[in-house]
Amino acid sequence: MNRTVLLASQIIDGRGGAPLADGGILIEGEQIRAVAPRADLEQLPDARVYDLAGWTLLPGLMDAHIHLDGWETTNRFDWVVMPDALRALNAAAYAKRVLDAGFTCVRDAGSNIGPQLKQVIEEGKLPGPRMRVSVKGIYQTNGQGDRAYMPIEWVRQKENCVLADGPFECRRAVRLMLREGADFIKIATSGGYLSSEPHFTLEEVEAMCDEAHRMDKRVAAHALGRGIETAVLGGVDSIEHGGFLTSKVARLMAERDIPIVPTLSIPRMSLRGEPRYPLTDAARDKWEKTVRGGNESVRLAKEYGIRIALGTDFGGQPFFLPDQLAVELEFMVEAGLTPHEAIIAATKTAAQVIEVEDKLGTLEPGKLADVVGVKSDPLKDITLLQNMGVVIKGGTLIHARGFA
Repeated sequence: MNRTVLLASQIIDGRGGAPLADGGILIEGEQIRAVAPRADLEQLPDARVYDLAGWTLLPGLMDAHIHLDGWETTNRFDWVVMPDALRALNAAAYAKRVLDAGFTCVRDAGSNIGPQLKQVIEEGKLPGPRMRVSVKGIYQTNGQGDRAYMPIEWVRQKENCVLADGPFECRRAVRLMLREGADFIKIATSGGYLSSEPHFTLEEVEAMCDEAHRMDKRVAAHALGRGIETAVLGGVDSIEHGGFLTSKVARLMAERDIPIVPTLSIPRMSLRGEPRYPLTDAARDKWEKTVRGGNESVRLAKEYGIRIALGTDFGGQPFFLPDQLAVELEFMVEAGLTPHEAIIAATKTAAQVIEVEDKLGTLEPGKLADVVGVKSDPLKDITLLQNMGVVIKGGTLIHARGFA
């Protein structure tokens, strides 16, 4: 069997303890066989040894909230007229760039072609991250995802959502998404970043959660503001975005061990995108408010011991590229996490939320060998992870820059 040893100045294994200084990782085939001090691994027979002095190795990063649907604009009318073939080709290109950026596993929170993209990646026909998919999100009529300025048939045909109203329709929508190949169910209990009014009644949320859980599937809720409490009381398994969280609801989330996926990147990258992508004064004001609301949610989550997982909400926005997903760690640190906590959010906790923690998320014997590396120390400068030097997925080298 092919045996590879990676030696590095520091190994962050994702479990939360102190990093291993001057250690190594033994990879056999697709799996990690050992994580140990350098002296235990540097002389192994029949092993190819790479000595990355000055480097840090860590688990493959994960994005627990992404949309690989091939969009390349924020104009919803463009989505309607974009040919399906172009969306599919764009999505395939994005998937490769996501993997090259060091994200070896993602949870797609709404995409028309998610199951098909997942399939071709698993079959080895196209390069990309491991995927778990929701297919389309389930939203109420005139709610998040239902563009009321469009004919409703356009929304049903082209948007990445299923419209459902009342407990009966909500149950049926869950069943429909499972029929389409969903690994988990995505719902929306509020409006978007800039309009966070509550959507769905508690009875509707309970019906969707009951139906999903009956089939042993989890429910992720797009939820901001007042919509977070409805989602939590209704029985969801994770809160997506979670802006404008309150202490009252944070306490409920902690009691029920419901994690949050803050998705801090979109408002910040939109603001960074100026002047190339100019904003109106009203939009700028709302994005700035959203940044403050997101920071407060991260602060409360940390204070109440709520698990925090990394998610970017990338979806083809022109001001936010698939190569830039690791900027989310920078924003998490700005919001109050330590660099090590941000890395745990992108590895161990994200793996728990994505439901792959038995195989991924930490560097341990028996786990799949998804390993990434950068020169120097990301615990001192988290932005280093935005320029990944080494990416390995399942023991296969995806790319390496800076060593032979």
